[in-house]
Amino acid sequence: MKPIAAWIAGPALLALVAAIPAAAEEKPAAEKPAAAKPAAKHKASKGDATKGKAVYDMYCWTCHGHEGKGDGPSAAGLPVKPRDHTDDSKMSKLSDDQIFKTVKEGGKSVGKSEQMPAWGGALKDDQIRDVVAFVRSLHRKKST
Repeated sequence: MKPIAAWIAGPALLALVAAIPAAAEEKPAAEKPAAAKPAAKHKASKGDATKGKAVYDMYCWTCHGHEGKGDGPSAAGLPVKPRDHTDDSKMSKLSDDQIFKTVKEGGKSVGKSEQMPAWGGALKDDQIRDVVAFVRSLHRKKST
């Protein structure tokens, strides 16, 4: 006859061995991937159009032109004409978040031309909000 300790230890040991594979599959909390954060909202209302013009004149004008009509000196060599930022019928359909994302992540990120570069590595979010505010001022001049 087995001692009582063997009867108790046997099932406990079996339960412990059975639990090892399950524990090995679980990652510690620190190693589990973090839940995806919702996309941040970027409001142009916080942007400064005057500051945005300075950034636009430094980074955007070569393709979009100083007036924002998509007629900058580099535009002729592009396979897709740059967006005319003065065209209210098209620009008013875009949200500030769409414009922000286009500037920050490039045209490809919003299903537009790959020729539109991502400026997120060169510009801070505040500068991009300023550019969005300036772009908004270009197409709203005609409609106000």
